[in-house]
Amino acid sequence: MRKISTDVLTLEEVAALLKVKTSWLYQRTCDRSIRGGIPHFKLGKLLRFDKAEVMDWFWGMHRNGRVSRDQGVKPRQVKRSH
Repeated sequence: MRKISTDVLTLEEVAALLKVKTSWLYQRTCDRSIRGGIPHFKLGKLLRFDKAEVMDWFWGMHRNGRVSRDQGVKPRQVKRSH
């Protein structure tokens, strides 16, 4: 049986979390031709998002590659030489 997440977010909450416009986010849920569309599900006409899935998707889209959220590691920062 699949575990139900308690971190279910609305479109507006995900947009605020990712610091993007709701229109940008909505487009990633509607246009199937966009590679790497954001994971979501519908409750009737309402869009909902699992926070863990959104963050996995976000880190997977990050240019440094995927970071395991289980490790609690933030993306690697580039060290600058002085």
